[in-house]
Amino acid sequence: MLEVSDLHAGYGQAHILHGLGFTVAAGEAVALLGRNGAGKSTTLKALIGLLPLRSGVIRLGGVAIEGWETHRRARAGLGYVPEERRVFASLTVAENLLVGRQPPRAGLAPFTEARVSALFPTLAGLRHRLAGTLSGGEQQMLTIARGLMGNPRCLLLDEPSQGLAPLVVREVQRALLALKAEGVALLLAEQSAALAAPVADRVLVLAAARLAWTGPMAALDAEAGLRRGGLVF
Repeated sequence: MLEVSDLHAGYGQAHILHGLGFTVAAGEAVALLGRNGAGKSTTLKALIGLLPLRSGVIRLGGVAIEGWETHRRARAGLGYVPEERRVFASLTVAENLLVGRQPPRAGLAPFTEARVSALFPTLAGLRHRLAGTLSGGEQQMLTIARGLMGNPRCLLLDEPSQGLAPLVVREVQRALLALKAEGVALLLAEQSAALAAPVADRVLVLAAARLAWTGPMAALDAEAGLRRGGLVF
């Protein structure tokens, strides 16, 4: 569903990403792991179009999208859940969901407010609450739910477990597993391998914005060198 080849990007004169290449299949979850500053958020911003590429190819469903503006990528089915729960604070939960709505995708059941509320039952009773008054966990659920209202074929998630209580983390993990089962491709940026492990099938480990290791999630525990080097924890 998502194919990335020789991706280079940066901020101003700073060359951050160096030749990244990977794929994410429909119904697969790939964890993008690495410590702070490794390039995880930069990678997701480059994929969604918030950061211009220096070179490289990004294909969504076989179509090259690297020259497209962000809104066009979203309309094509590339979803993005940003870091830091960027909800529209002065809008209600229901209005936040409405903002994210996109037409249905062929072959995928469309996401509606009722469907995302079933994935995140906590949101069901909060639809008239202003998003800015929600707890951190509730805002994180809303951010993911808003992304799903775009009916993505591939969803990019930046640190979805950051700062959440264990009970909320498990609710987010359960929702992501349900999305995988429906055929949505997931690229999940996380600092903690333990948080990504219940969801991810494969792992990409970034170090200094380069791909340091890739393999099945089940094989990560055997890579003691990654942990000794502080690349994974």
